[in-house]
Amino acid sequence: MSPSTAAGRLAANVATLGVVVLIGVQAGLALGLTPVTMAWGGTQPTLTPSLRVAARADLS
Repeated sequence: MSPSTAAGRLAANVATLGVVVLIGVQAGLALGLTPVTMAWGGTQPTLTPSLRVAARADLS
């Protein structure tokens, strides 16, 4: 395998891992498993109905 192919494969794996982590965080927020203050920087203490709808819509 050439160095450029190996680098491309590594970059793809890192990008895939990043997407999986973001999906997990988003699912955690939508399901109420992750504290919403973590995502909103402490400005929103609870997951309001409109934020809950937005979070679930983002999962689809």
